[in-house]
Amino acid sequence: MNRDNWVDALFQSERTRGLSGPIRPVLGLYEDEAFYSSRVWKHTTHSDLVANPERLWTHEGPGGGISEHLQDPLSPPNSHVLIILSKDDHDRASATPGWFESTEKILAEGEEGRALEGVRWARDGDAKDGIPDFRLESGGFASGCLPNLHVPPDPESTPRWSVYAQVVGQGDAFRKVSDVWEGQRMVTFGNHWLDNVQISTLPSSCVVRIFRDSQGQFVHHLAPEFEDLFQLCDETRDQDHIVTLASREGESFVHFIVVDRQTSQTIAPRPYEHRLLTLLERGVLLQKVHFSRFMLGYDVYIDQGAQLSTIPHDPMMTVQVRRKSVSLVTHIEGTSLNGEPLSPEEPVVLDSDAAIDMNGRTIHYRTFQHLRGQEGWPYVGEIRRRPLSFHLAWNETHRIGRAPGSRIALPDEAENSNIHWRPEVSEGSTLLMRTGDVPKANFYTDSIMVASEHARLNFEEGAPSVECVARHCFTFVLRGDEVISLVPTSSSSGTHSVALQPRDEVLVGNSLFEVSYASSQAPEAPSPAPKVQRVEDAPPTPPMTRPAAPAPVRPTAPQVVSRSDAPPLPTTQALVPPPPEEPLGDVVFVEEKQAQFELGRPTKLVMMGWMITGEMTCGNHGNASMVVSENRLTTHQSFTPMDYFRIQVRGSRRKLTILASSEVLVDGQKPEGTHLDDLGDQHVDIIRRDPDGEQDFTVRLCVVRDRRLPDPRGVVMKIDHDEPMSASLFTIGVPMGEPRSVKLGGLNATMKAVDEGIEVNEYLDSYKTSDGFHPFFIQQGKQRFQAAPEDGRLLTLNPGDRVLIGSVLYQVVTG
Repeated sequence: MNRDNWVDALFQSERTRGLSGPIRPVLGLYEDEAFYSSRVWKHTTHSDLVANPERLWTHEGPGGGISEHLQDPLSPPNSHVLIILSKDDHDRASATPGWFESTEKILAEGEEGRALEGVRWARDGDAKDGIPDFRLESGGFASGCLPNLHVPPDPESTPRWSVYAQVVGQGDAFRKVSDVWEGQRMVTFGNHWLDNVQISTLPSSCVVRIFRDSQGQFVHHLAPEFEDLFQLCDETRDQDHIVTLASREGESFVHFIVVDRQTSQTIAPRPYEHRLLTLLERGVLLQKVHFSRFMLGYDVYIDQGAQLSTIPHDPMMTVQVRRKSVSLVTHIEGTSLNGEPLSPEEPVVLDSDAAIDMNGRTIHYRTFQHLRGQEGWPYVGEIRRRPLSFHLAWNETHRIGRAPGSRIALPDEAENSNIHWRPEVSEGSTLLMRTGDVPKANFYTDSIMVASEHARLNFEEGAPSVECVARHCFTFVLRGDEVISLVPTSSSSGTHSVALQPRDEVLVGNSLFEVSYASSQAPEAPSPAPKVQRVEDAPPTPPMTRPAAPAPVRPTAPQVVSRSDAPPLPTTQALVPPPPEEPLGDVVFVEEKQAQFELGRPTKLVMMGWMITGEMTCGNHGNASMVVSENRLTTHQSFTPMDYFRIQVRGSRRKLTILASSEVLVDGQKPEGTHLDDLGDQHVDIIRRDPDGEQDFTVRLCVVRDRRLPDPRGVVMKIDHDEPMSASLFTIGVPMGEPRSVKLGGLNATMKAVDEGIEVNEYLDSYKTSDGFHPFFIQQGKQRFQAAPEDGRLLTLNPGDRVLIGSVLYQVVTG
């Protein structure tokens, strides 16, 4: 198949964000929305748009107008555009006869080479149309140049094709979920309000795309960042051409067909066969002060949307870098650092990893102080943020740098108002260097130790590698705890390039990229698709609004929501799944602020793990036999109940079945399959995510032998408490003197701290049941476990004593 320009643009991104921030104002989309966030712009005109609709086309404020948006490489030619007006402007425009029609004529005239073919109007926060409330002010609007948006030319027009879907486990019928119009380029499947077909259990927007190439042929494509989780397969069954979304282990989720409405025949979408390498810009890097003869340091500003920039547009916080140290200054009330309130305008040194809370948004800081001394190492810290994806053609060379035309274009904003100069050079316009006077304007954050052509991505024998091509600047690769330094070309010794592995982090200038590419190992083939039985209409459902949090993938049948009359805004039709046969329980979560308080109490009952005999399932909900709680940072953070893995213990064999591969690591790596015949001494990490859906920390588990357990065949799935955030999920602080009611492994009791121990009381009612006694064992010192007293008398536990209630193992800890 030929790759035409607009198809290439599907895998393009705007420049990296680095320290200077996004190149233009974005709307502030939530969750994992990289596909749409770079295609939806926010505009501020400071004009009355109802009186001056031409300001939609071009204006002097941020965003620049739809005319400028159409010039962006990501905007498809002959665009159909979504325009979201503020509530006030939309209401006044609706009350003005003919305003929308006359404005569309203005936008359709455009200028040479740029015009609109169709406009879809929307009102900010319109629930019936599924539009989130972005709180646009009067004179402000948003524009979306989206390849999956198509506005019918008139109400009497009819679509050319239709897409039908059949959800596995929900009957055999294929229901219509979206229409495709002549001239429409794409239909998307994802969990986003801008997707044509919304599948709530998919982990992102635009997971699956069906589009038409320059020859008019339909092509199906899986988002590159999900190639390690899913596969798209196509087959012909009884002359019907069916595309199946399945896991790489062969489990089918959804089947799709595209139907020609004129002939009523299905069309065979061809697979997009080009392999891609993905870089995720996951962090911004803070370098030490390089020119200390002239500079005291520099600042980076954080705005109310948690965006970073070197330009101080009403910052809420400031990160100060002075020589080799980093400090944080908040300018507002209500912020905290690791749960401790911050006082406005009082600097706090960041000398360790930290979680910064700003009005419900959490920003994660990662220190690099421990890596000082590595060859050429310039970094003092990193700030994590929502990733931006770059998809690169396999077996091609890609440049990374500030030079125009770089495939990964690093920021190059010539703005240095954030630099703090030494008093003796603060007034002048030049700096005296060894080579002579150099204009001070040449020194700005994006240019210092960031080369115009900094690095190259190459492919040697089919495998990706990164090469440092800068003359004086290093490039680095982080592989776990290992630092690989790639020396500048001016150095005749040292390593200049290295082969890349998935999950490597490439550090170039002020940007950090995580490497991702699908394994070349062939996935397992799914079961044959069912025979096609079409159903035109589906039961109605209320419009979908933006999900509260990304829903990680679970091996269950997804819910599909669609819209056929006006894609891609939310739907009036749905394929509603029946309730699962065995519903999962409510998600168990721990409030982070409360957890830190629990850890601070001198006397604690700490959960150490679970005794395993036979088969048990680990999940984040109350019905799981091993519950790993979620960590809730904000009151608005929501979670999806899921099972992570199932473990079977038979003698010395420990068989592991992974049920949520996106949320589980084995020995720190993504699992290659879903089954481990013998876990052995490998450890399992359960990922805990922040409100943005990014990895926050992990809960590490491993199986160990303990011959003092009541069941001699049992083993312990032990929790690693070396990770402080992990420990906070499994700690109960015991108050001194005042009894506290607790529920432990199905047992109700009261506890209070006395001297250095714990008194346990009022447990008899739940210990003694109609079927006998609930499993409740106590181990004091190094003795063997013994059953708790059956008369319910007061128990005193000392530091180091252990308690086994049901399958859950606890230990008394002090200090």
